Amino acid sequence: MKKWGPYLLIGLAALAFYVWRYRIPPSFDAGQIQVYADGSLQPLSSVTSGPVLINFYASWCGPCMREMPALNSAHQSGLFTVVGVTDDPQEKLDQVQEHFNLDFPLHKLENSLKDYDVYSIPTSYLLDANGRVVASFSGTEKWDSEEFMNKAKNWLSK
Repeated sequence: MKKWGPYLLIGLAALAFYVWRYRIPPSFDAGQIQVYADGSLQPLSSVTSGPVLINFYASWCGPCMREMPALNSAHQSGLFTVVGVTDDPQEKLDQVQEHFNLDFPLHKLENSLKDYDVYSIPTSYLLDANGRVVASFSGTEKWDSEEFMNKAKNWLSK
């Protein structure tokens, strides 16, 4: 067993990382997320339709800001709508929107990210047209890459 011990530990660590990286919370519901839109508090599900990529971010998060152009390109593809969600003050949302010239909406949460079980950012969820989570992501992604877009088409077609 001594020979296999280190390999077993490495395998378990790799499995734990995979489960953590691609986990999908069983109780995630976009309708439970309250955001400010059009001057009032609304469920996130009421301001989105069709397939949507919900991206939880913060303006102070370097990786979050670096992936904004790729998120914008993915949104422009038309495969899904991208929605940015944060607990930043409204003026920060406006600054990010203007700085990156984003075509997708950014919404301010009613509460903090932690109230929605978001403990690391960026965190994103891809929902199909029925609001069912088909993929989740913790950390940055190459949203506009051909590889990601092909995977997204596959996830959304199931």
